[in-house]
Amino acid sequence: MPPGPASGTSSSQHAVPVTLTFSWILLLFHTAFGQKPAKLPLIGRKPFIAAWNAPLDMCAIKYNVTANLDRIFHIHGSPRADWTGQNVTIFYANRLGYYPRYTPQGAAVHGGVPQNCSLDMHLFKAYKDIKHFIPAEDFRGLAVIDWEFWRPQWNRNWHKKDIYRQKSRELTAKAYINVTTAQVEELARRRFEKSARAFMQRTIQLGTRLRPDGLWGFYLYPDCHNYNLHEENYTGLCPLLESLRNDELRWLWNSSTALFPSVAIRKSHTNSVGNLHFSRHRVTEALRVASLTSKDYDLPTYVYLRLGYRDEALTFLTTKDLVHTIGESAALGAAGFVIWGDLNLTSSRQGQVVRQPPSGSVRHQRDASGRGVQRLPLPGQRPLYPPQPAGPPLPPPERQQLPHPALGRRRLRCERVALATGPAAPERAIPMPLLRGPRGRTLRQHQRGRRG
Repeated sequence: MPPGPASGTSSSQHAVPVTLTFSWILLLFHTAFGQKPAKLPLIGRKPFIAAWNAPLDMCAIKYNVTANLDRIFHIHGSPRADWTGQNVTIFYANRLGYYPRYTPQGAAVHGGVPQNCSLDMHLFKAYKDIKHFIPAEDFRGLAVIDWEFWRPQWNRNWHKKDIYRQKSRELTAKAYINVTTAQVEELARRRFEKSARAFMQRTIQLGTRLRPDGLWGFYLYPDCHNYNLHEENYTGLCPLLESLRNDELRWLWNSSTALFPSVAIRKSHTNSVGNLHFSRHRVTEALRVASLTSKDYDLPTYVYLRLGYRDEALTFLTTKDLVHTIGESAALGAAGFVIWGDLNLTSSRQGQVVRQPPSGSVRHQRDASGRGVQRLPLPGQRPLYPPQPAGPPLPPPERQQLPHPALGRRRLRCERVALATGPAAPERAIPMPLLRGPRGRTLRQHQRGRRG
């Protein structure tokens, strides 16, 4: 039998890995089961919803063209000011209280900086605005506050927003005498951040108190400022400093009931893998922030994006960029996405919303007559189908939107121009009851009328 001391040494050597293994099991158990649950979906059995927040209603007003958004989006609304009672409501700077700001020309509005504006008067006006734009007390939808002129943290007001630091210093220097430059800087920072926090926190608390079933949050919050896509070897990671600054905004996350980050991308980065990194880390940062609150659940995250690119609104996202934005948001666990657009989408008869086929992106080009639209493959792709000849224009009473027979898919257009006609495709390739021609008739009824 081996001596006693040797036996004790062997037991201790085996005990160390067992202890470490047990510790790792406890850590993994805590990671897997110690997280807070997600908030119940806004719409039952829809853990990932699609929302529309663009003024497509102007198509009906300008061009008598309507789109059935109910078949594509779970909830929808228009950001125009004369629409109220919608389940997607966005509050711009001029629609919610007396939001202090400076115009691009440097003119002060409502005092310019938050410490120079009456918070009580602002909240009284905001109370009336919320009741006007969301009249239903049982409102269950998205309530988004879009305040982008200044940020509540002093160090984040750079570039064009630096005017809020400059004006804050001027106000402080006038209010105190015999103070140094460093003291002016510190006093201005404290006064600005205290007032900015009060404006944002009290405003969103007012909204959650008046419409408690709605999901309230600020557009573009949280932001991790990973906009340097032009850099070589771009990873999309949020700078550590910006994540720490987001941690300092716990008062805002605790007051919110939803988060609305943005993943708008630029035309110059079309189909770039950088868009994937950009979106992934912005959504990941939002999901991290969603768990920082004192609530019993993670805040739902709804990702805002544009129908087109950030700098060219009428150039629509490619299929690849849709996967990099919407697809990545769904894969990471966001609660949904919101497509936003402004009046530029309907400012021209050329504006259109195209439901692209799943095979990939295609480009569109008018033929020589100006009447037909050819769907051309992208460079390097095989032709999708033989080009169809352009037919004569329809008679004036019937100049309405008609689907190209070779497409077999609906097209929503803000344009009262007849598309090219050609050899009819097999009827089984076209969902006939879903396509409506002039005067609300189906395409089959319309063709029978013309033959008669």
